[in-house]
Amino acid sequence: MVRARTFLTVLLIAAVVAPAAAGLLDALTGALSWTVELAVLLAKKQPRLKEIYLSHFGADGPAGALHPNLTIASDGGVTAVEIESDTIGDPAFAEAIREEILTWDMPDSTWDMELGFDLEFDPARDLYGVDAEVEE
Repeated sequence: MVRARTFLTVLLIAAVVAPAAAGLLDALTGALSWTVELAVLLAKKQPRLKEIYLSHFGADGPAGALHPNLTIASDGGVTAVEIESDTIGDPAFAEAIREEILTWDMPDSTWDMELGFDLEFDPARDLYGVDAEVEE
């Protein structure tokens, strides 16, 4: 009788814990997938970011970084962008980047979120956004 109760208790615990563990695993793999999609998206945005940079400064502009904070709806739409820090120091350039980011479609997610990252600009290194390359 004791073994039967123990077995039933273990079965009950497993029935309760297994879906939660599966949900956690799904959430972790979903977050990893979303992060990869974000990295690819940012790398693909480099030509447009370079275009904006060159139109503001030309080929000999300053090196520096912007740190945008985005509010992203669950459907991937960017609903707000705030430039948290700017080491380039050109408000018109920061505003042009902010306006560009508002047009981006980010990967879908399960919930609305906030996200921040660095965009680096260094014409000497041909770096306009993120230091990454994506093969088409």
